Amino acid sequence: MPKGGSKAASKKATGAAAMSKDTCPHCSKSVEEDDFALACEVCDNWFHISCEEVSEDEYSFLKDHKSIVHWYCKSCNKSVVNTIKLFSGLKLKVEGLEENVSLLTKKLECFTEGKLPENLSKAIDTKATETLTKFDSLKDSLQTEILSLKDQVSKTETKLETAIEAKLVESVSRLQKDLEPTWATIASKEVNAKFESVTRDVTQVQSVLEETRMKANEERERESRSNNVIIYRFPEIDNKDERVKADKAFCLELFNSVLEVEVGESDFKCFRIGKRDSNNRPLMVQCREKTLKNKIMESLHKLRNAESKFKNISVAHDLTLAERTECKKLVEEDKKKQNEETGEYLWRVRGPPGQLKLIKLKKN
Repeated sequence: MPKGGSKAASKKATGAAAMSKDTCPHCSKSVEEDDFALACEVCDNWFHISCEEVSEDEYSFLKDHKSIVHWYCKSCNKSVVNTIKLFSGLKLKVEGLEENVSLLTKKLECFTEGKLPENLSKAIDTKATETLTKFDSLKDSLQTEILSLKDQVSKTETKLETAIEAKLVESVSRLQKDLEPTWATIASKEVNAKFESVTRDVTQVQSVLEETRMKANEERERESRSNNVIIYRFPEIDNKDERVKADKAFCLELFNSVLEVEVGESDFKCFRIGKRDSNNRPLMVQCREKTLKNKIMESLHKLRNAESKFKNISVAHDLTLAERTECKKLVEEDKKKQNEETGEYLWRVRGPPGQLKLIKLKKN
């Protein structure tokens, strides 16, 4: 559900105090009290309607019908559709299982109460075997449906597992209560086998959901770091007060004089990261706007002509743990390819966070 408890709401309807910290994932701008904005019911993010290509007429309709109309952002919409399809398919399968079990129970009741001639017992046995075969077919079909699931939201996990377990436990309980001992033993074994199979399938679904959750967390962390750069190998002063002033002054000189990017003191924050006992810890710079960070990264080629105190430094994106791991692998591959290169080319790792790749450059 979106913040504020509504399915589509304006910023005014939710309140300025709750929304002051929200940022639109598309434009990275704050969603203010009087903005036209919508909250996604899956990711809980607020979006400007212009960023999601929602017209003002559509927005008014969503606002007027927020108690009955759901709204999802473009990124979550596909996952929600797939989840609904999965629940619909599972419901049909479970209803089919209940129908087959009910039919088998009724026929066995007639048999145990003596309402059928003895010469029909074989026909009942045959029908029971056919029903168990249908159980196997149902299991294969259910497994295929579950394996086809690619992207799911985390909230489906508990509902899916609870629904399947409840239906199967209920079916097993009815079979054990109503059948003769011999038939109860056979049916119990078969149903238990089906239950174990479905449990394995649920485990696979949980794995997919966990992977989806990890990807969502990675995306949120990447977004939180998108305005940051890290400066390496800039000398660190021991005195804390002097260090803060020196780091700020160094950044202003680097950005304005060397990189020729117009930056004011209020446009960024900077602080050292890492253990205090290490020498020349990296300097984290948090830009107020993503456009400023992009200008800085696009101007790094000017370091080649900078004075000596700037030539030893390096400036890099603030990467997540997953991005750093991927970057490390690419760097190792880069070194391997460079050692094997005999021509006039260089191998380098290039690209923005989340889109790093190995490219081949011609030597100057």
